[in-house]
Order: sequence, then structure tokens, then C-alpha cells
Amino acid sequence: MLGSLGWASAVAAQSSVLVVAGKGLSADAQRTVAAAISDVAELADSHAYVVQARKRKLQPASDAALREVAPRLRVNLIVVARREHGKLTLSYRDGQSAELLGEDRFPMPRRGKRDARLHQQLAAAVNRALGGAAPAPSRAAAPAARAAEPEPEEPEEPEQEPPSPPPPAAAERAAEPRAEAESGLESGAESPAAAEPVSADSEPAERMHAALGVGPGLAGRAIELPTREGTRSLSTGLHPGLALSLSAHGMIGSHFRLAAAGNYRTSFGLSGVETPPLDTQRKTSLRSHSLGFGLAPGYRFGAAGSVVLQLHLGWMFQGLRSVVDLAFPSVSWHGLVIRPELIIPIANGALSLRLAPEVVAVAGISTTLVGRTGLASSGLGLGGELALDVRLAGWLQLGFEYRESHMSLGTSWGADVTDVVRTGSVRLILQY
Repeated sequence: MLGSLGWASAVAAQSSVLVVAGKGLSADAQRTVAAAISDVAELADSHAYVVQARKRKLQPASDAALREVAPRLRVNLIVVARREHGKLTLSYRDGQSAELLGEDRFPMPRRGKRDARLHQQLAAAVNRALGGAAPAPSRAAAPAARAAEPEPEEPEEPEQEPPSPPPPAAAERAAEPRAEAESGLESGAESPAAAEPVSADSEPAERMHAALGVGPGLAGRAIELPTREGTRSLSTGLHPGLALSLSAHGMIGSHFRLAAAGNYRTSFGLSGVETPPLDTQRKTSLRSHSLGFGLAPGYRFGAAGSVVLQLHLGWMFQGLRSVVDLAFPSVSWHGLVIRPELIIPIANGALSLRLAPEVVAVAGISTTLVGRTGLASSGLGLGGELALDVRLAGWLQLGFEYRESHMSLGTSWGADVTDVVRTGSVRLILQY
């Protein structure tokens, strides 16, 4: 929503406009609309409006929220901005009655670029719409809405706007396909078209989003590997590393979505100590690595920016080896990953929290252990991830992630092979 933009300076202090972001509107488009409107009027605090609408369990861009909550702010005009059929669409409503006044469509702003011509067009259109809005609560807005309807005797032809009429010119162009909804609003009836002007069914499919993340991290690993001669263990302590991630997701309809993700983690300057040593305790250089990938079908509970529940199904490889010869054998394993993920947007998407418990069905293990005939080839791993992403800009996020996994693999000589991995990372995430 546009509430994070705060109050803009006003050219006409007596006019105020509430801007509500509808479905499919990017952060760049929100800023473009707000900047243009601030040239001709004062921006009302839309964050307060969103909070009040959600307290009533209403979608901010819904007709119910616009009628019940928006008039309490006592603004002159309500502008609902959304992406529709690839266009930036502005719907104008009277600030006192929330009656629909008209609609305009513009080209979508280009990502990260200021379009002076579009800025002027938006400002001029909103200025015209302000002329058709009621200036005070005591004035009824129904005449303005009726003025936006086509002439009864010429339903197929839009009205020709006089030199200086109150309603915007765009209202006449948009009136004919909305005539039935307008009449329902005027009479107070809740028709299907009037009840939800920004319905999910009328929105085009959202485009696919991709993200690339990279950043430093810390990790620790502890392995116990039983042998016939006794248990050999190794603990790395905390060590620096690098985390890489690549993901993409897209919507299938209004609520279902499909995501794909891959990640790679590796270590730098890692060393470990064998316990017990063969002769004397030795410290040696090691390399730890982890690779995972998979698909995640999911469901979004509402419009863009709502809570998402998805199920990650993928494969994972994890290994540890010595950089030089070491009596402690190298160990690596791979298996099926099942990870339900709950993604919770916070503060209108400024923060995003991800909770993801994990189960790994180990399908194979590889080790340089001599005489490994008693080692099982399958096992079970339990763990999870906790991540918090902070939006720095529309295309840039800062991600914090903590991950922990506990893997266990049976042997024929008693004790199990255990592998405990803990990692934390900070990543810059580039989004498109």
C-alpha cells in the first residue's frame, strides 16, 4: 500500500486525496501515482485507512472497505490504482459517499525510471476528477455519479464533454461498461459488479518474479562416525562461508502459485580436529558444502501481499571432505527434502517472515571409511529454516536466514552416524 509514502506537500491545501493500491500494482507504480497526485492535492494517510480496513477484515481495495472506512477520513477524492490488462488504471470515487465517478487508463510506468509525460497526465486526470467530487460531507455525490453515466437515448455513444463540466472526461469513456454497476451503487443495491470492482477474476495473471541472493555467513558442523575400532568424531566450530540462492515464483490464477528454488552453501578457512587422534591430535583444513533444489506448489490467502503456504519438494546434497589427507574419512549424503513453508508478510510487505520445518529422507551416503560394510544406506534427517527478508527497495531486499539440520544413519555395530549442521547467513537479494 501507499501508506509508507507518508504525507506529500500540497499545492491545493483544501483538496485531499486518499490513494488505495489495488491488485497487481508494483511499488514503482505506487510511487509514480503518489508523486503525481501530490502535485495537485494533499495525500491522505492511506496507511491508517489500510489498518482500519483490515481491523474490519476487509480488503482495502474492496467496495465494502471503500464505502465503510474511506469516508471517515473526510477526503475530497478516493483514487484506487491498480494494474488491469497491462495498463495503469485509476478509478475515482467521491470522498464523502465513495460513489464511482469514473476511470482512466495509462501506460504502466517503466521500472526505476521517471516519465515526466505520464506524471503530467496523471496529475491532470486527478485534477479533473477533483472537480467532480463533493467538496464537503453535506453535499451528495450521486449527481456526479449520474453525470458519469451515458445518455439513456444513446447507450452506445459516450457523452461529449462540455468545455468545463464537473465529472472527468474519463468517466464518460468508462461509463457504458459500468452502467449497470453505477445504477446499483446509486440505488444502494449490492450487485456483483458493484460489490467488488477490483475482483480477482478481472485481474490478469501476475507476471513471474525471480530473485538472486548472495552473501556471507557462519556455520558449524559436528559429525560422529562410528567404526569397528571406535567412534571417530569431528567438530568444526564456527567458520565463515558463502551462501547463494536463486528462486522464482508465479501465480496460477488468483490464489495458487508455483515456486522453484535452489541454494548452495560452502565454507572458507574451515579447519577441524580429529577426536580421538591416531597418534597425536591434528587440526586440518576442511571444505563443507551443501546443495539443494526443488519445486514448491502453494496457496496465497488473498491478494498480493497476503500469507502464503507452500510445500517444498526437492533434493539435497551435503558433504564434508579434507583439503589434504586426513585420517578422518570424508562423508557426504543426499536425500529427498520435504519442507512446508509459511510465508508471512509484515507491515504491508516491508518485512517477510518464513517458517519452514524440514524432513529429509536420506537415500544414500558416500564415505572413505575403510570397512564400511556395516553402514546403512538410508536414514532420516530433521531440521528447519527461519528467514526474515527486509525490503530496501522495490528490487532489493536484505535477507537473514538461520538453518539447522540433524541427520542420523544406522550402522550394524551399534551407534548411529550423526551429522549436525547449523548455518546463518546475510544476503542481498536482487528481485525482478
